[in-house]
Amino acid sequence: MTGIILKAAGIWLVIVLIAIVNGIFREKVLTPLLGSDLALPISGISLAMLVFVVSFIFIPLLAR
Repeated sequence: MTGIILKAAGIWLVIVLIAIVNGIFREKVLTPLLGSDLALPISGISLAMLVFVVSFIFIPLLAR
C-alpha cells in the first residue's frame, strides 16, 4: 500500500513541475507574443494535454 502511495506522489510531483514550467512559459513567451486573452486558453489546453501524456506514460507503473 505504501509503495502505490509513493508512486502516485511521484507522478503528482512530475505533474506539478510540468504545470509550473507551463505557467512560466505562458508568462515569458506566450503572453508577450499573443496577449493574455489568447495565451491563457492555449496554456490551459497544452497543460491538459501534457497531464494526459504523463498519466498515460506513468499510470501503468502503479500496477507493478
